[in-house]
Amino acid sequence: MTNRALIPDSAWQQVREVLTGFDTTLFLVGRDLDGWLRSLWKQALINPVPPGRPLSLPDFPVFCRMPAIRAMMDLGYMADLIADRTGASARVLTRLDADFIGVFAG
Repeated sequence: MTNRALIPDSAWQQVREVLTGFDTTLFLVGRDLDGWLRSLWKQALINPVPPGRPLSLPDFPVFCRMPAIRAMMDLGYMADLIADRTGASARVLTRLDADFIGVFAG
């Protein structure tokens, strides 16, 4: 998913408003951590930087230790947080291996 820390509270509020009155289940699927971390770091490198702002991204080992990134590694914590933000009444958590796209598509 997109870095959860980058989603503004107002967007979470809008999602919650849309889902109000519906019994919802949050499905959270975690990838293998190494592949996910590298993908997230790469996205931060290739995503456009706002005009007039320099690219500010730490080296990969430092990036992996950032508090927001560490928090996203904990599926239970993330599920609690997203369920709270969206009003989901139930949650399903799982992790997929390195071939997650093939498994998920199947």
